[in-house]
Amino acid sequence: MNNLQLPQKDREKEIAQLDSFIKSDIDARELKRAIAVRMALSGNIYHEISNILGVSNFFIGYWKKQFKTQGIAGIKLGHKGSKGYLTARQNTEVI
Repeated sequence: MNNLQLPQKDREKEIAQLDSFIKSDIDARELKRAIAVRMALSGNIYHEISNILGVSNFFIGYWKKQFKTQGIAGIKLGHKGSKGYLTARQNTEVI
């Protein structure tokens, strides 16, 4: 068994964790990642997943590995945007 395969009980816990994440209000990119990983953990073939979601096999493998090593945090968006140039006061003046 390699380090990305788990016993059935652990796999079910991961799938349940992904299900609750998918049902939460998340970005579409995070949703696609989570669905791809969930389908892979459920035993779907990468080729089938890529046809259904319109993603590459690399995409599925990459995000599955990220999830296995970092959990839900691994499939969340890392970029939070840049800080605005205007202060709060300047922003209200513009509005």
